[in-house]
Amino acid sequence: LNADGTVKEQTVSNWLHSDSGFQNFQDVSRLSDITNLKGSETPQQSGTNLVWNAEANDIYYQGKTEQTPPISAKIVYMLDGKEIAAKDLTGKSGHVKIEISLINNEHHSVTANGKKYDVVTPFATVVGASLPSDTFTNIKAEHGTVQTDASNQLVGFVCLPGVKESFDGLLTGKLSQFGNYLLDTVVIEADTKNCTVPTVMFACATDASKLTEEKGLSEFEDLQGNLDKLTDAVKQLQEGAEQLFGGAAKLDEGADTLKS
Repeated sequence: LNADGTVKEQTVSNWLHSDSGFQNFQDVSRLSDITNLKGSETPQQSGTNLVWNAEANDIYYQGKTEQTPPISAKIVYMLDGKEIAAKDLTGKSGHVKIEISLINNEHHSVTANGKKYDVVTPFATVVGASLPSDTFTNIKAEHGTVQTDASNQLVGFVCLPGVKESFDGLLTGKLSQFGNYLLDTVVIEADTKNCTVPTVMFACATDASKLTEEKGLSEFEDLQGNLDKLTDAVKQLQEGAEQLFGGAAKLDEGADTLKS
């Protein structure tokens, strides 16, 4: 990503498996600059059609794409209350505010009880930022966690981009606080001296448990707990829009767990 969250380059990795190898194996891909990562075989390519021939049982390949990613981001930097470009932030001192907005691009329309809803595919999304200790102090991260190692302060959040909007009009009464945990936007605030632009990282998965398998999340012990608590909610969302919007009673059952 560029510093403002726009896409600079996207690399997609694919894995094909066949117990009997690949003889004239038909594959479909919209990727360009396809590279075989663990073999010398190259596919015959015609438009989006690929044909693989390989004796191996597994093919791992990469390529580039300009498609819109499932989750995209917008990052806004402010210094002492005024918006500033990331390139102009380097070397400055003052109070920094970093607003990270996540956009879920996987929308589909469903009808439940005679009403149409715009529903998104739920992606559990971890947002992480690394702020050097020698340039950032007094870090605040509402709904997030801040942990420190010898030279860096690590800020982490768990989000479900776009899901809150899908619940529009349903989170009332007892469920009104539920929306506070369906984060689309997170904010980091800190005091800085001779600023260096922080490194910001994202990891997304439709299965929240996949995020816990990645090295690095273990550094955020509190964040790991938050992600575990959200896993059940994500599974419920994946069961389908019919169950989501069938009635408030089913949502009530999980509300107490989500609030905790």
